[in-house]
Amino acid sequence: MLYVDTRFLRVDWDEDLRCVCTEWKAFYAEGEEYRSALDKVLELLETKRSKKLLGDGRRMKVISKVDQDWVESVWMPRSAQVGLRYSALLLPTSAVTQMSLNQIMKKYKLPDASSAEVLNAYFDSVDKARQWLASQPT
Repeated sequence: MLYVDTRFLRVDWDEDLRCVCTEWKAFYAEGEEYRSALDKVLELLETKRSKKLLGDGRRMKVISKVDQDWVESVWMPRSAQVGLRYSALLLPTSAVTQMSLNQIMKKYKLPDASSAEVLNAYFDSVDKARQWLASQPT
């Protein structure tokens, strides 16, 4: 089910996996445009009470430093609050974009006493990512 379709990001709901799916398009976005689209991901996670995210970032563009900081300080804690626990990611093909994404992901921790990490797994195909998510608890 299509939830949001912007010029740079598509957000869908997969009922079979009970998962929010994002597909990054080959367009750059930053600031409010970038943040409001990512807020829609959180909105759908919360509405559907989903613990799972499938992120196809193969065509993702570089994330600005300001937006990286926002993802780390605002979006990640909020994603944990709405229940995200399993994230299957297809990495960007761009090495520069991979570096900015890696900077963010290595800091991704849930805000609880144990600092347990959100379980992030990286894949080279959508099928493998879907299989892994299907094996995680709902």
